[in-house]
Amino acid sequence: MVENIQTVGYIRQFNPEGIFSLVPSLVLGPEGLNLPTIVDQLENAMVKVQLIPESSSCDDTKSNIVYLGANLDATSEVVELIAILESDLILLDKDLKTKTYLPKKKVMMIYV
Repeated sequence: MVENIQTVGYIRQFNPEGIFSLVPSLVLGPEGLNLPTIVDQLENAMVKVQLIPESSSCDDTKSNIVYLGANLDATSEVVELIAILESDLILLDKDLKTKTYLPKKKVMMIYV
């Protein structure tokens, strides 16, 4: 379990001083949180910043796992993690095939 982690801000409100206080050599974050001023400040301070593409599919997630593994020198863990993900997806697909779905209904709500 991870304990005693310093907070450096909240989504879209990162504190560059908090990040600098940790003296990171690499900062990873999602592209959707690309705050240009903070990214510029980090890069100007010679901190490597890598923004990870947002995932909207399982294939995107696998690509991001490979990307992170390559950048963190964790290729053996990548193979294992993707194998677990693919196994879970197969189990999920089998489970969903056994479900009965009710017909969809159209609903409209009116607020007066």
